[in-house]
Amino acid sequence: MKKVVFGFISIMLTLSILLSGCGSANKADKDNAQGLTNEESKNAENVNPAGVFPIVKEKITLSAFIPHEAIISDYVNNDATIELEKRTNIKLTFIDVPLDGVQEKKRLLLASGDYPDIFMLGEAQSFSNEDIMLYGNSQKIFRPMNDLIDKYGFEIKKKMEIAKTLKTDMTTPDGNIYGLPIYEPTYHTTWSQKMWMNQAWLDKLNLKLPETTDELYTVLKAFKEKDPDGNGKADQIPLTGAVKWENGQPQHFIMNSFIYTNRKNFFFINNGKLDYAPSKPEWKEGIKYMNKLYKDGLFDPAAFTQTMAQVKTLATNPEGSVVGAVTTLHPGHFTVISDDPNNQLHNDYVAVAPLKGPQGAQYAAYFGGIQGAGFVITDKCKNPEAAFRLGDYFYGEEGTLLITEGLEGKTWAKAEVGQKDILGRQAKYIRIVYTHVAGASNNFNWGNSMFRNRGSEFDGLRGYFAYDQDTTKLAGYETRLFQETKNKYAGKEPKEVFTSVFLPAKETDEAFQLKVNLEDYVNQSLVRFITGDLDVEKDWDSYLKKLEDLNLKRYLEIYGKAYDDKKKLQN
Repeated sequence: MKKVVFGFISIMLTLSILLSGCGSANKADKDNAQGLTNEESKNAENVNPAGVFPIVKEKITLSAFIPHEAIISDYVNNDATIELEKRTNIKLTFIDVPLDGVQEKKRLLLASGDYPDIFMLGEAQSFSNEDIMLYGNSQKIFRPMNDLIDKYGFEIKKKMEIAKTLKTDMTTPDGNIYGLPIYEPTYHTTWSQKMWMNQAWLDKLNLKLPETTDELYTVLKAFKEKDPDGNGKADQIPLTGAVKWENGQPQHFIMNSFIYTNRKNFFFINNGKLDYAPSKPEWKEGIKYMNKLYKDGLFDPAAFTQTMAQVKTLATNPEGSVVGAVTTLHPGHFTVISDDPNNQLHNDYVAVAPLKGPQGAQYAAYFGGIQGAGFVITDKCKNPEAAFRLGDYFYGEEGTLLITEGLEGKTWAKAEVGQKDILGRQAKYIRIVYTHVAGASNNFNWGNSMFRNRGSEFDGLRGYFAYDQDTTKLAGYETRLFQETKNKYAGKEPKEVFTSVFLPAKETDEAFQLKVNLEDYVNQSLVRFITGDLDVEKDWDSYLKKLEDLNLKRYLEIYGKAYDDKKKLQN
């Protein structure tokens, strides 16, 4: 099944590239792209000036692609949607897609030509820099925003004053800005590749939280063999995860005990030069270790095929969780975060710091920096000025507060004097209802996986809320995530890490295809090595030969030069 899924995605991405034409960055291409930025639509006179509401004088309708979180019951009859229409005079019709299907669906739509006016995506679902160049510069599906920012930018301009590199980070080599990125350098998502382990099981077996790969093996083996849940059944799952889920695959977390592994691209810096972790001997050693876990029944085979919803079913079994450890961003993905004294399973799970491997490697994957685009306007949009103003509104505190929290007095309120934020400062807001990780499905807001701009705990909306300092409480959950990250993951990345780059247009299509083919093969092979479908000793040389055949050398040349050029600009 895994091979079928990877192959299908690869075919569709290849089709997308074939439809793109040559995409060369000659002067005509650049002039054409620049020309588009200055073309005002015939509906522009219906749009009010920057910062003035409603956004449009006469009501319009925009079609929007959005991720659908399971906890949100309805995006149409939704408090945030209804209030947004009142404030902006813009009615939205939605193409809402479950989180684990967003990446595939958005590319299928773009390849088919049947796509909406705008895409509004959370950080995990955002368009990559390669996507931006492909659909912006080459295919000209994404409308440039330079002129829109100049004339209608309000919140985005304020953010540019705070994040000094934001404009340059958004600007492609052809001089255009094709989309707005998520600007949310949240502490716990910057180091988002985490493992959560059942502390109650550790306590029962008189074990401590593992600090090395050897200790992890010992703990997982005890979870399997010593009945830590006390039900008398051999039904324990020592370690599991999920596919198509950000940070859900255990192999990426564990591989950081052997070599630095960023699941988004597998790049690392080797003596100042860009290199590829899956081609290194340390990757092979990581495979051997995980194959041992798998053969001994400690690494759940279902982790390669199941969804996080299925993991949650296992972890929230009414008779007790059967799960020892899960890899994901936070426990709210597989438990219910609640103050109900009869539903405190989430407090059983604690974060496992990066494990020290046999050669001393002990890394936390770093996902900081500004990259990609969560908000884009397509060439189908007849109201690009209004669409941009909508995206700009979500870059501000008021717009983000509405779509991520809901209505004042219903889900949030202004904080009282003395209520403290996550850093111990006077808070600005309090939550009446904590909708993101707790409770039944609701229609109060758009959830936590939408395009927005909450900033960080230090300088944005995320840091303005009052949080309980008791991390076992629902209201202290963000405090818990902040502290777990600060104490266990922050600063555990290498001194120099690869951050996103834009490639010259003439190389974008080539690099995109190389990336798809290499990552498809690497991910398939990693699963096959772990499960024993490939023998790490017998098949390793042929695996390396295949990487060579897929033109890894050229791939590193393209990205290596772009990375070196970016460093020169920064210096």
